Amino acid sequence: MTKKKEEFKAFKASDAQKTPVQPTRPKKEQVDEAISAGFPTIERLLEQDQLDFSGLEERMAALRQLRDDGGAQDKGAARKAVAAYERTQDLLEFLWETKMGLTEPGAGG
Repeated sequence: MTKKKEEFKAFKASDAQKTPVQPTRPKKEQVDEAISAGFPTIERLLEQDQLDFSGLEERMAALRQLRDDGGAQDKGAARKAVAAYERTQDLLEFLWETKMGLTEPGAGG
């Protein structure tokens, strides 16, 4: 065997790579928070005394305007976004009705 072949035979890729140094990260302090399902905005809306869609309706109005007056790409994207907002509003109404049904006096399982 030639000298070069012997060198390649003993070569290991792991020897050529240096192990990266992991930066130390400060530990996150555990905060005692209420148990969340991971949807804080939706939970906040449902915890109010009345269901408030004002922010949703403002964004939907802007999207409808874009859908009607925007360019070709904007119209398609705005149409899909409006449909998504409408489904979200339907979901929130369903969750609100479910919450009201569970919290009414006399409602039981």
